[in-house]
Amino acid sequence: MSFAGKTAIVTGASSGIGKLIAEGLARGGANVVLAARSADQLDELAAAINQTGAKALAVATDVSDVNAVQALIDQAVATFGRVDLLINNAGYGVFDSIEHIDWKHLEGMITVNYFGAMHCIRAVLPVMRKQNSGHIVNVASVAGLVSTHNMGSYSASKHALMAASEALQIELRGTPIKCSIVCPAPIATPFFESADFNKMSRFASLFGTLKPHDVTDIVLHVAANPTTQRVIPRIYHLFGVAYRIFPAFTRWLVKLVG
Repeated sequence: MSFAGKTAIVTGASSGIGKLIAEGLARGGANVVLAARSADQLDELAAAINQTGAKALAVATDVSDVNAVQALIDQAVATFGRVDLLINNAGYGVFDSIEHIDWKHLEGMITVNYFGAMHCIRAVLPVMRKQNSGHIVNVASVAGLVSTHNMGSYSASKHALMAASEALQIELRGTPIKCSIVCPAPIATPFFESADFNKMSRFASLFGTLKPHDVTDIVLHVAANPTTQRVIPRIYHLFGVAYRIFPAFTRWLVKLVG
């Protein structure tokens, strides 16, 4: 896939699929702006990308800080002149019941997974409107499609991101700016390796964990070919549809799976 001449911002770029997405964009010819909290990891990744002849800029950013996000966008524009692609990938998950989850984690997931993405979107849209083009890709989760036990707080943050993304798609209709949603099942990355799988619903990983490169390839495909929503694997899309049409049956099925 070619991203030649485009400038892309990737949040959560220091590890996992964020890192792989950034590397894939660079291979495709994009100027890549790397955003995450870990400055050392970002600098290392930027150096590796720059050594290949591509261009990468590392900007240590906490997406929960609206001022830091604005500085990220400003630095991207100052360096490369434009922002063609924003991939909102930053996020984290802690799994426990609504009753027992530590409040700092509940609040943290809403702040990072939802507000963090909103900070980035609201900061980049004026740039995209000015240049009359752009594409926003929000990495959500199958947990945003179906809620189940011990995942309510994480699901809420992803539900919110999906709802905002769907509204944004309507608001941008008729403009050259696009918004896409990618909803992967659990991925075999440090994100989920650090999670407590004993507390995660078996439904979330019913069909196993996804390989990072497979998810990366799909995100890159969506980045190059805007679409409304892509669920990985597609079987979860059926659960999402069923949840809206037959909620009682779907809740029973999810409870049965565990």
